Amino acid sequence: MKFKISFFILIGFGVLSCQQGGKPSFSSSEIFELSPPQLTIDSLLFTTSAKLEANFEVKNAKIHYTRDGSSVNESSAVYKNPITIQKSGTYSFKNFHPDFKSSDEISIDLIKITNDISKAKITISPNPHSNYGGIGVRGLVDLKKGSTQFRNGNEWLGFQSPVITINLDFEEQLEISKIILSTLKDHNSWIFFPESIAVSNQTRRIGSLNLAPPKAPQETKLSFIEIPIKKDSYSNLEIQIHLLDKIPNWHQGKGTLPFFFIDEIIVE
Repeated sequence: MKFKISFFILIGFGVLSCQQGGKPSFSSSEIFELSPPQLTIDSLLFTTSAKLEANFEVKNAKIHYTRDGSSVNESSAVYKNPITIQKSGTYSFKNFHPDFKSSDEISIDLIKITNDISKAKITISPNPHSNYGGIGVRGLVDLKKGSTQFRNGNEWLGFQSPVITINLDFEEQLEISKIILSTLKDHNSWIFFPESIAVSNQTRRIGSLNLAPPKAPQETKLSFIEIPIKKDSYSNLEIQIHLLDKIPNWHQGKGTLPFFFIDEIIVE
C-alpha cells in the first residue's frame, strides 16, 4: 500500500494582486512561499526496509532533509534519489529556491517492526463504534495503516467511550521497552488524542503517558503515540486508554465525548 502525503497546496508563482489601468499587476516573487515536497512511501510500517521518495518539480528548487527529526535548513542533506530506510526514524523535508520563500517543513514517522505480534490473542472492551469497526481486532496487528480519509477502507477502529481496554496475550514472552499506538487526530471530525494511556502486566502498572488537551484546533494528522514501559520480558499486556472527559470549549462539539481512532499496535 502506498501513502502519498501532501499537507499543503502550492501557492501560485504569478499571483494577481491588483488591477492598474486595466492591466494586471504582480507582486515581487519574494513574497511567494513554496509548498512542501510531496512524499511517497511504500509502507509506514515495515519489517525489513521501506522506500521513501520526495518530489517537487520546480526549476532550481532543492529539497533538503534530515533523518533524525531535527529542523531542516539549507545546510541539511540535499535529496537526490529515493531513500531506502532500514530503521525507525523521523524524516523531515523542506523546499528551498533562490527566488522564493522556503516551504513549511513536512515530517514523516516510519516504524520498523521488531516484534511480530500478528498471532497475539486480542480482546477489546467496549466494542468499537458501530460505524467504525474496521475488520475487527485483527486489524490492530496486520501492519496495514489507515489514511486521514478514515471513512475509506477498513483499517481504523473508532471508539467513543470514556475508557478503552485492550488486552494482548502473546504466543511467547517478548522483551519490550515501549508500546506504540498508531492513531489519527482530526478535530474537524471530533477525533482527538486521549487524555492518558496506562500499560499493565498482571495488574502491575509498568508504564503510562499523559497527554495535554489541545488549546486550539490542530492539523489533521496520522500519529504514533509512544508509551515507555519498564523494560522486561512479557507474555501479556493490558492497555487502558482514557479519553478526554469532553471536547474542549473552543470546539463546536464542546461538552460531548470525543472519538478515538486506532489502526495498529506495535511493541518494541
